[in-house]
Amino acid sequence: MFQVMLLALFVAVAQGAHAAVYKCEVNGKTEFSDKPCAPNAERIDPQRHEEEARARRSREEDEAHARRAREAEELRAARAEREWREEKSRQESIRGMGLNEHVAQLIVDGKVAPGMNQEMVRLAWGEPERVNRSIFASGTTEQWVYEREKFKAQYVHFRDGIVSSVSTSE
Repeated sequence: MFQVMLLALFVAVAQGAHAAVYKCEVNGKTEFSDKPCAPNAERIDPQRHEEEARARRSREEDEAHARRAREAEELRAARAEREWREEKSRQESIRGMGLNEHVAQLIVDGKVAPGMNQEMVRLAWGEPERVNRSIFASGTTEQWVYEREKFKAQYVHFRDGIVSSVSTSE
């Protein structure tokens, strides 16, 4: 007898854990209840409702992640195209300067060599971080310093505005 009562109690508790929930429209308002609250009451399975809500949130998160990834890729593509166009324009302007083909190719390739003038170096490497200038009776010398990664620097040495040497610190 005790076992039957214990079994009945267990069944009652288990059913209570999955109690029904009803959704009703009453006077234009949505109400939820554990009993039918109107003739048009719709029984809702809370467990299924939670699973659907979890699945919906997961889909929304996946869609948001995919949207952010698409936007990031679009930005990368736009930046790459802009950089490509700028570089192409730079190369065309260098070639249009009337320089000999060898010097123009050095500049396009981002290289500096003895014999170049200061404008050519600016086109190849941009503005230096520092300029060290010395004036002598025999002429002017300048050292342009280009800071590079990992504490390295490149130096361009000019004599009277023309590159005399290029060196790198190691």
